[in-house]
Amino acid sequence: MLKLRPYQDDCIDRVRGSLRRQMDAKLPSVSAILESPTGSGKTAMASYMAGNCVAKGGTVAFICHRKELIDQTALTFDKSDLGYGFLAAGYESRSAQIQICSIGTLFNRVDRIKAPTIVIWDECHHVGARTWAHIRETWGTSIHIGLTATPMRLDGKGLGRWFNELVPGPSVQSLMKSGNLSYYDAFAPVTTGSFHKRAGEFIRSEMESSLDNGEVLGNAVRHWKAKADGKLTLGFAITVAHSEHLVEAFRTAGVRAAHLDAKTPKALRRSTLQDLAKRNLDIIFNVELFGEGYDLAANSGMDVTIEAGLFSRPTASLGLHLQQVGRVLRPKKEPAIILDLAGNLLRHGLPDEAREWSLLDQEVKESESSAKMCKACFAVIPRHVMTCPFCSAVVPNPEPREIKEAEGDLEQIISGAEDAIQLQLALREKREEIKRARTLDELREIGKRRSLPPEWAEGIYKAKRQAGRRF
Repeated sequence: MLKLRPYQDDCIDRVRGSLRRQMDAKLPSVSAILESPTGSGKTAMASYMAGNCVAKGGTVAFICHRKELIDQTALTFDKSDLGYGFLAAGYESRSAQIQICSIGTLFNRVDRIKAPTIVIWDECHHVGARTWAHIRETWGTSIHIGLTATPMRLDGKGLGRWFNELVPGPSVQSLMKSGNLSYYDAFAPVTTGSFHKRAGEFIRSEMESSLDNGEVLGNAVRHWKAKADGKLTLGFAITVAHSEHLVEAFRTAGVRAAHLDAKTPKALRRSTLQDLAKRNLDIIFNVELFGEGYDLAANSGMDVTIEAGLFSRPTASLGLHLQQVGRVLRPKKEPAIILDLAGNLLRHGLPDEAREWSLLDQEVKESESSAKMCKACFAVIPRHVMTCPFCSAVVPNPEPREIKEAEGDLEQIISGAEDAIQLQLALREKREEIKRARTLDELREIGKRRSLPPEWAEGIYKAKRQAGRRF
């Protein structure tokens, strides 16, 4: 039987509390999102909630947005001794009280299926898509629970259209401190690249044209050998061709490398992952495979401890950045190695940075990076910190600049240094203080201590109310 961790029990209790308050208020639709970091075990928490529902005579639909996640979800449910069926192409057994559903198959049949008691949406930040929204509307009488590490969309639409309340889970920093995620050492070239966007994301052809050439590929090999040689590594590429070129460059340099993508046959994908687990490979490059929700151990049938990540895929999406970096933060004895050759850390910030999520619409615009580079020691620190915690140098905020890829040495961004850890904990505590505030007067008191203008408290109070957070 799957045993939950203390923070997972706490998350489930707070989701229950949210749903109970909504039912007591007789809201026409009852729903909540559980936001919890990559690697925190959201599917395990979902299996526990599903089991409780079935024990009371209810029914559950667990919705997966990628076929690779269907078998993975089933394995997690097996650990909880849950009976389940499938609503997906190529699967049978559809009479169980718990159904693991493929979004595509469910979309085609939802109008003919009785609404379940609870619908659990894996990676629920996709809910604004046409197929997802139709299912959400058709099953409007069900209780809806969303799971995601990154409750945001590239188009800026707030998830408050589909969910009433956001339940925050543990911070990345707290999971690192408790040993449920690993600390990391991150490195990056001094300069990286900037590209035009289409539909909110960088244009692939521009990225590939800029980064898929001999000089940049050679840089990737050189940096990996300098910082991650001998460590089991996942590599993230822009396109299949780019990934295959990276593999060729690494193999030419004597590194055992392989390529996988969503079209790789399942048996070959599994055997390749097993080769990595057995240390018969050094690095696997992928395209859009090892992203949100993907569990390497479940898909390989073996324990796989990834020790390093090589990121050659720039992204304008904070969500994608955090999902990909999260792949290398599973618990391990030594810090994970993050090799950022795409400029994403300086675009989006550090993976354990404290972030405030919201269900409200957000304006889609280029924003200043929350991190900056110390020129004295090359550490990257939060933008508002004016003295480097590593070397005590004064670090002024830089002028906005274009970021472009160029030849350059990898420079250390952050490590498990105690000063950096304490800095992140202090930032987290400031945000947690705001979350704990239950009244407008309490927010005003916080604003007064921080020398903030009077309208700050009113603005935060209004935003919380609009987001459905109850005091």
